[in-house]
Amino acid sequence: MGRAQEQGARLAVELFNARPPSGGSARKRPFTLTLKVSDDRGDPSRALAAARALTTDPDVLAVLGPTSDTTGEAAMPAYDEARMPVATVSAGLNLLAAGDLRTLVRAIPSHPKAGNWIGFHVLHQGSTRPGIVHDRTDDVYGWQYMGGVDWAVRYEGASTPYHRVVPAGTTDYRTVIRDMLDHGIDAYVHCGVTETAVRAALALHEAGFTGPRATGQRVFDEQRFLREAGAAAEGWAIGAPAADPAALPSAAAFRTAHARRFGAAPAPYAGEAFDVVNLMIDVLVEAAAGGSRPGRAQTARALLAAEHRGAMGAYSFDASTREVNGIGTYMYVVEDGRTRYVGAAPLGPPGKKGA
Repeated sequence: MGRAQEQGARLAVELFNARPPSGGSARKRPFTLTLKVSDDRGDPSRALAAARALTTDPDVLAVLGPTSDTTGEAAMPAYDEARMPVATVSAGLNLLAAGDLRTLVRAIPSHPKAGNWIGFHVLHQGSTRPGIVHDRTDDVYGWQYMGGVDWAVRYEGASTPYHRVVPAGTTDYRTVIRDMLDHGIDAYVHCGVTETAVRAALALHEAGFTGPRATGQRVFDEQRFLREAGAAAEGWAIGAPAADPAALPSAAAFRTAHARRFGAAPAPYAGEAFDVVNLMIDVLVEAAAGGSRPGRAQTARALLAAEHRGAMGAYSFDASTREVNGIGTYMYVVEDGRTRYVGAAPLGPPGKKGA
């Protein structure tokens, strides 16, 4: 996921640097940009040092990252201290943007909001009695997703869900699933990590359950679910904050440029990273038009107020939540051992206008 985002960012910087120098056109460049990469390898114990490698460099004016909730929690003290403008396309923990000192914006829905849309998805599959598991392996992620799903199906969708909270370290999902089936569930939503989603999928498959099964971003971000669940993964729907560039006419030029530069189609999150870095570039170009070098605090304020239409969609941010406006969860279905893109998740329960 980090490599995909780096490629998207690098492509945005290189295309900007390929513009002719300033001279009256809005498409010309007033300066040259450099992309500096600081790799924490997805390890929270390395994240703070990786962030400080950026914040202590006076030439760094904005940061794309962090890639995950856990590295984000570890890195944010460095970004807060430096008043560094930061944008993430893959860390949905709402606490990352909480507090008056935060300069991070999320080009991704928060986990509770993503849970809403996954709940709407199972309602659109005809469920009236969804079963919802809160897996406590990553407790905050699990309960935030669970809360979003519950709100969507119970209060928005008027269904009657059945809940189970499963302690971290639980390996016996057969008993959990048997209890949920005994309580009449007609759909299953897993609010948890890949390891436990595999156990749930195997138990559901063994029980012969063929109703809607859905889960969220943490499972999409790894190929492990497809590999370890095997046939039991078939039919699962997985929500993610990354659309498929191949399905978007607006991403055609990005896909072509990415294939030319890297010799491959863009992986998930590359397009969103490309767009967000271009948004940052727009902010820096506008600030430089005043004749002075933009500062970090100025750039952070401008980033929150900016709007940008990119390859993957339109970007603007809510000033109070520092979260991207509009839809941001997309559904994939597992078919023949691969994920097939379905499209944007429903915006509400069946029958609601716009859903």
